[in-house]
Amino acid sequence: MSTVGDMRRASTKHVKQMATARRKATIDLRANLSRDVNAFLDIAAQTVSAFARAHQKMAKQQRSSLEAGRRELGAEVSKFRSAMQHDLMGAHQIWSALAHG
Repeated sequence: MSTVGDMRRASTKHVKQMATARRKATIDLRANLSRDVNAFLDIAAQTVSAFARAHQKMAKQQRSSLEAGRRELGAEVSKFRSAMQHDLMGAHQIWSALAHG
């Protein structure tokens, strides 16, 4: 009978050890998973921040480029208007000279 009791105690001890090992493995797995998730979230936050800065920089450059283009276009339009006024005045002088002849 002692042998059956010893086997039962050994089995019970083994089952308890396995349960303890399983709990420890679960705790370690959760800790590792939590650490990995936090690391991923940190990396994601850094990536989003870097993309936001790059986007802001690109938007600033585009605004700057658009503003420069607007100024350049304004200058070209002003030159065109001045040339048209000059040509109109020249044409007016020619017609006046011909009319008063």
